[in-house]
Amino acid sequence: MAHSRHRSLRSLSLEVVVYREDTQERHPPADGGGWTLIWQAAADTFHTALVALAVSGIPVQKLDVYNREQRCSLACNEPSAVNFESNMLATSLASLKTLAVSFSDRIINERTEDLGETGDSADEWDEHVEEEFRVPEDIEEELCQESTFSGLPALVQRCRGLESLELHHYQLMDLTDLEFNRHRERFLQRISETVPLPPLKRVVLRGLRVRSADVLTFLERLKPTLIQLSLQNLILVTGAKFGPIFDYCTSEDAGLERLYLDDLLEPEISTRGTWWQLVYFTGEPNKEPKFKTSEPPRRGSNTVDRVGPQIRQPIPYFSASVPIRGHSRFAFSPWRGGRREYGPP
Repeated sequence: MAHSRHRSLRSLSLEVVVYREDTQERHPPADGGGWTLIWQAAADTFHTALVALAVSGIPVQKLDVYNREQRCSLACNEPSAVNFESNMLATSLASLKTLAVSFSDRIINERTEDLGETGDSADEWDEHVEEEFRVPEDIEEELCQESTFSGLPALVQRCRGLESLELHHYQLMDLTDLEFNRHRERFLQRISETVPLPPLKRVVLRGLRVRSADVLTFLERLKPTLIQLSLQNLILVTGAKFGPIFDYCTSEDAGLERLYLDDLLEPEISTRGTWWQLVYFTGEPNKEPKFKTSEPPRRGSNTVDRVGPQIRQPIPYFSASVPIRGHSRFAFSPWRGGRREYGPP
């Protein structure tokens, strides 16, 4: 936390630490511990901080909500419990210039009973317990409650002077019914519909599952002000392509001055189902891929980093499956480095 002499906060960063066995030794969440307990601590810290701002009305210029922490995030439904209509809170958020949020899926228990699991290696298992699972309709109703999607847009809307926005989607375990996981594409859709959108100059989107149409809508609405864009680990939904997004980003109409693209995933439908293939850029000079492809062409970078006039150059690309662990075809995962960043182990 940093403050000035004029009764304002330059920066407020929310963090969670873990104490294991030794109460004097602090550990980051990535070092272990029950993930549900970490998520609860993250939620409690977030609400405490927002209440403090609402009571004081103190202006804040930068707010970081777990964006720099691994294996720690704010469940997407938590911001919906905040009263963003509070005048004092509105005063604090109106001065915000930079907002960075790592948010996760809603925590869903697919069982009919709460077995008290924390995600810690010390969890005890009773092999005699017969697990019963909730009916799909019940899970879907909880998953798609308005509180799942309303909180983040409300927070962004209140930051009327915001110039920099970083959104990091932290994926929890996939639900058994794969159709339920499709709700993830609604997050950017709801944020792109926010009225009014703040005058953003810089946007970073990481780990989101998106429709290309929603990305384009979001960028086009920011056209008067946006000059820096970073897209990392984005996953396109079935049937979508990155081509229209790249075409817009390189156009004069977009007006970008800095563009960064990294580890993007594009769907490929086959008789075996849908594969998410890694995007390779063939027009980036002197850059090697992070992973060799299983099929020609084998050259191409997985990253685009352009500044100034370079941005106007076309972005030729192809998507390909990545051979990992001896498999000739593998549905590449953006969480290839483990789930320390993109979800609990």
